[in-house]
This record gives sequence, C-alpha cells and structure tokens, in this order.
Amino acid sequence: MVEGWFTGRRLGDYITGTRCDYVGARRIINGTDRADRVAEIAGEYEDALTPAPDYPYLRRGSRGTAVAQLQARLAILGAGIEVDGVFGNETHRALIAFQKVHELKSDGIAGPKTWATLMTETEE
Repeated sequence: MVEGWFTGRRLGDYITGTRCDYVGARRIINGTDRADRVAEIAGEYEDALTPAPDYPYLRRGSRGTAVAQLQARLAILGAGIEVDGVFGNETHRALIAFQKVHELKSDGIAGPKTWATLMTETEE
C-alpha cells in the first residue's frame, strides 16, 4: 500500500498531512467494495483522534475575540472580510471557501479540523 505495489497508486496519493481521501485509498486494496462505509468509519476514528484545539466552535451568529481571530486568519489568507468579531454572512462565505479549498467539511462551522488547518496555514 505504502509503495503502490498492488495498483501502482501509493497510500500517499490519497492520504497526506492535510488531505484524506478514504474512498480513493480503499481502491489500493479492494477496489470500491464498501468504500463509502470504510470512509465513514475512518472519518469517525479521525474525529475521535483529532485533539480539540483551545478554540471554540464558531458559526454564523457567534461574536467575540475568537471570531475576530478567525476573521484575521482568513484575512491573512486573502479573504476580503472585515475583522469585527461578528460571524456574519461574509465570514460564513469566507470560511466555506477555505474549507472547500482544504477539502474539509464545508459546513461554515469552525470546529477542531478547520481550526487546526487554519492555524497551520497561517503560522508565522
């Protein structure tokens, strides 16, 4: 799997430090047999093993310093949003765009995986 002996595709073609395509990775061994269910189980394990950062879940309607931090980090990455500490429509759209680019669940909620990716992308 790691070196691609079975199919010519390596596990690293599907799973990296920032991207997990569990359905694609399933093809390395068993084609697409029950790939959706295996991907669901893998996602559940990943969620359970992902440490929650010291940042709260944020969504549309949230307010405060954590929202301003979220907005500032999105702005660093090019989102043209105002850093005002209010999670409104602009912040929601910017967050969804960020999540899509980084192949995260595009739900507009800043949870552990979104925060972890955002922090990694904006480290100085």
